[in-house]
Amino acid sequence: MTPPLPDVRRRRRRSVFFAGAGFLWASGLAAAAGNGFVRYLPLTGLTHCANLPASAFLAGALPGGPREIDGIPFVLSANPTNAVDVSVSMRGLSEPFRNKAAFFSARSRKQYGRCTLDVPTNQYAALHLIAFSPGRPAHIPRVTVRLGYHGDGAAIMESVSAPVAPLRDGGKDGIAALPVLRVPLEASGNLQGLRAFTLEFTRDLRVHVAPPDPNEFGQVPAGPPSDAVILAATLEASPVTMAVSSDESGNVFTDAQKALFRVALVNRSEQAVKGRVVARCEGPGTLREALPGRRVWEIEQPFDLAAGESREVLLDVTPGRRGWFSCAAGLELGGRLLQRRETTFAVLAPDTRRAGEESPFGVWEFWYPHSVAPRADQIETLASLIRKGGWRHTYGGWPVLKHANATDVPEAVFEEMKRKHKFSWNLWSAPESYQRGAGWFHEAEFAEKVVPQTKRMLGLIEPWFKVLHESRSSTALIRRFSEYLGGAPYAMPEDEARKIEIQMENVRKYCLALKAVDPRVRLVLFNDYPAFVFQYLQRKFPAEAYDVVGLEGAMFLRRPERQPDWLSLLGNLHETRRAFAKLGCAKPIWTTEALYHPTAPGALDLHDQAVIAVREAMLALHLGVQRMAAAGCLKDPADDYRWSNWGSSGFCFRDPDINPKPSYAMYAWLTQVLDQAKPAGHLPPPNPAVHALAFERADGVRVVALWTARGAQRLSLKCSATPEVRDAYGNLLPAKNEGALDVTATETPIYLVGGRVESIVSAQPVEEPAEAGRLLLDFARADDFDPSRARSALLESSWDTPRILGAFDEAWVTEDGASALRLELKADADPRKLLPRYTILPLAKPIVLEGQPAALTFRVKGHAGWGRLLFEVVDAKGRVWTSCGNQYEGASNAADPEGLAFVNFEGWRTLTFPLPGMIASPDQSVYRPRNFLWWPVNTPEEREIPARQEQAKADHARAREEYQAALAQHAEKLAKYESARAAAAAAGKRPPSPPKKPVEPRPPNIRNMGLCAVDYPLTLTKIMVTQRPHILYVDQELPVARPVLWLDRLGVLNASADSLANP
Repeated sequence: MTPPLPDVRRRRRRSVFFAGAGFLWASGLAAAAGNGFVRYLPLTGLTHCANLPASAFLAGALPGGPREIDGIPFVLSANPTNAVDVSVSMRGLSEPFRNKAAFFSARSRKQYGRCTLDVPTNQYAALHLIAFSPGRPAHIPRVTVRLGYHGDGAAIMESVSAPVAPLRDGGKDGIAALPVLRVPLEASGNLQGLRAFTLEFTRDLRVHVAPPDPNEFGQVPAGPPSDAVILAATLEASPVTMAVSSDESGNVFTDAQKALFRVALVNRSEQAVKGRVVARCEGPGTLREALPGRRVWEIEQPFDLAAGESREVLLDVTPGRRGWFSCAAGLELGGRLLQRRETTFAVLAPDTRRAGEESPFGVWEFWYPHSVAPRADQIETLASLIRKGGWRHTYGGWPVLKHANATDVPEAVFEEMKRKHKFSWNLWSAPESYQRGAGWFHEAEFAEKVVPQTKRMLGLIEPWFKVLHESRSSTALIRRFSEYLGGAPYAMPEDEARKIEIQMENVRKYCLALKAVDPRVRLVLFNDYPAFVFQYLQRKFPAEAYDVVGLEGAMFLRRPERQPDWLSLLGNLHETRRAFAKLGCAKPIWTTEALYHPTAPGALDLHDQAVIAVREAMLALHLGVQRMAAAGCLKDPADDYRWSNWGSSGFCFRDPDINPKPSYAMYAWLTQVLDQAKPAGHLPPPNPAVHALAFERADGVRVVALWTARGAQRLSLKCSATPEVRDAYGNLLPAKNEGALDVTATETPIYLVGGRVESIVSAQPVEEPAEAGRLLLDFARADDFDPSRARSALLESSWDTPRILGAFDEAWVTEDGASALRLELKADADPRKLLPRYTILPLAKPIVLEGQPAALTFRVKGHAGWGRLLFEVVDAKGRVWTSCGNQYEGASNAADPEGLAFVNFEGWRTLTFPLPGMIASPDQSVYRPRNFLWWPVNTPEEREIPARQEQAKADHARAREEYQAALAQHAEKLAKYESARAAAAAAGKRPPSPPKKPVEPRPPNIRNMGLCAVDYPLTLTKIMVTQRPHILYVDQELPVARPVLWLDRLGVLNASADSLANP
């Protein structure tokens, strides 16, 4: 059962400033009720943010002290500097910066002129402000109010943007003319369970992805400054509190149950109140799934509470269908919404799974680490969610308190998890098993610290132990295009080769010793990217020393069907299969730390995460993966880790709710419909976008999973026996069947259960509507382009995917009624068929993109051959930007990871690709969130690097001198300390603290990371097109049957300054 959330706490914290219950006057508006409830809390702490005298805008003196305006008590500052000018908040923010360091961490509260206050935790109905907008140029007359928990770098905040009234008549009437602004804070209902609140006033929030690699996401205050000037602020607590819970862990029900939410109401006031609780629900799924039966509905329950009364009301939100649903519960009094609690729930099929440890499905879970509001029943909740989701294995943490180890877990806990929840732990890491650097083996120490722990863990968890973990000899080894797919072999430096040979010998001894502890021990070795595995295999690492090859492959924003670059599911598994065949390895393959897809702002949306996760799992099984031991995280972390690539990859949201995302419900159906199933080939596709993967279950039922890599296609299927058609959540779908089964395949898988699907008879692509923007080019005339076709050193040398200059037939034609440029790749003799061929189309007259355009659009027709469109633009300072992705070697996820510009669909489609740009602001320099898709050359920033390097060397030399001097002083201090410590010990006194050792300065490492501003206007100069002769399709390499693209229309999307950074 989900327990009610904790009661609201009303304690004073350090630097909490509010009038509280002691701030009373005759009106009684701020008076405490008999039960201690205080409705209004004037924020006297606002004076600590004051940075401007109100007289700069208002005539007359501002009276300090208590004041009641429109029935609301305020406290006005009596200091000369008595107003908060919000415009200074985040002024000077400049790239490059990390989201966590610049905005999310508690330490960052004191940076960039921010106005933040600690306030009591509570359920607030509103914030009342005496504020105005003086009408300054390039400012926006609104303020963003943020409330929530800032500790642990979590920044769990609710944000409300509110317009601020303009100052009238030049402020000559002083404060008397200022209205009270009510900022609704009903979203504070989402903040229950947090141990502290911070209140902040700032400018608009916008999506920011940390450059140069998209590995940190979130929203930061960026754009034009707020024009708000605040004189006083008062928080209004909700007279009635609301806590929403359910009896099912994570709000995950089956369709044999009623979906009930319990709403606990408490009337904290001294007056009787009447109102209603309303739940607005939506589903199944997101709008992007477009499922039949999806709807929006409301459930309401009236209430009548006496003063001080508590009551529970039930909301029956049972949807009548399976799937994922959003639900927002609201508390209304007098027609005004005072509290809102946003959550989600899932309705699953009844659990009929029979699989045990043979199941391929496992999930990562931390259990307690990375939590900021753990539940009292945290272990039971997480264990129940693992069981309901159908996972049979887990890894990543232990069901004990934070910082504990596996050896601290009582044996009964492991037994209970296996008996009640049907899962167990795999991949335990024995002491020293990571084998970093040169590795480790010491026979006596092994016997002392490894053997006892190994013997204890055997029998408690699955006997699959992990050896090596991200212990690669270098990142250069793995971050490259594989030689097994057409790339160049890795030229390993001699010192790296010596290092890996020493490591390999220690690993060999360690593995053999570990297997000798007990015959049940099984070892999962490597746990890294394939290129590292191959180094061991080439050096003939003994097969008897391990049992399974463990692979990493986070994939992050990538779709599972993506063609090979340095990191992709198909590429990694195909290169592994080829290397195994060449090097004589027959070991099973597991993915260990792999398959993590984030949903933080600026990453994937909930739909994309869900469909990627299930498609990825099915492709992995068809490519020979025996077990996905820890695929994805069960829940999002809640601390600062949640802003990383891994941190928002949960199938559920953060604690304390731990409520499901769509990916949870889709994966739960996957594990059920494929329970005890084995891959059974795939149907020949009508085009490479269509995937029809077959599985045979232990009960004899055949299941065909059907989807497209992108876009929609109407398919006609030949069936010898008609199957059931189920959607991604397990709902039965209507399907036309007149001699053939007619279905629509999309990016969201459907499942054909039972029957017998023999073949796909026909496919008809469906062009989906999309915004085309302002027309730039209609591809109607050859003379729009320069006829020269030059080479590109940049495209050919991209480290993630090298390209080859190709020969293309070009023709200006009419295709399906549209004027178009037809490009067909000609065959060539180069054997590297998986490498893209490219051609460059220089514009005869470069096109100036007026203003600050947000994106290019292009209508293109293709045959799912994974062609790609790239662009070159030049900014006002001559920087040349190419959309090949950031080429800094650490930008490992920057090469269009979402596949925005790939032609991985059949038929016509209008694509949108973000342009490089800046968030419009007069006092900040912040990149747009997709600048990492572009690489700049000929930049002022690059030309400054040599001078910066010389200066850094000089600074480092000085720092080294200071360090050496500090070391000498430290030696003297240390000698004095040792003497004082000995004296204290002799006298039985507490010893002094040791002196802090100086930190050795690191040598400078200034490199070109492609971090550049963008100066407008942009000018479009070139269009580049790539096409591959061959592609990878499931477990095959296939020639592209029709390597043809048609380009119809190129457009540009413009956006206002307010929306540029909010894709």
